[in-house]
Amino acid sequence: MQNSDKGDLAERMSMYQASLERNALLAGEDFRKRRRTVVIFICNFDVFKKRLAAYYIGSKVLNCLELKFDNKKTNAIVN
Repeated sequence: MQNSDKGDLAERMSMYQASLERNALLAGEDFRKRRRTVVIFICNFDVFKKRLAAYYIGSKVLNCLELKFDNKKTNAIVN
């Protein structure tokens, strides 16, 4: 639970994600066996101030948005 907005939610989410990813693949395992990691932040504030109940964050190919890119990371912020 995040009780205050310190302006560092993206960085905090990245650090938690990195911690999970260390265990997403065992040594010597094929990369296609990588387990999906999920980080969910529950906040008592609206980090983006768009009045949405939740924000779902994923990866995109920025210069070709119709392409799908699944790096098996899922992030969500629930207000």
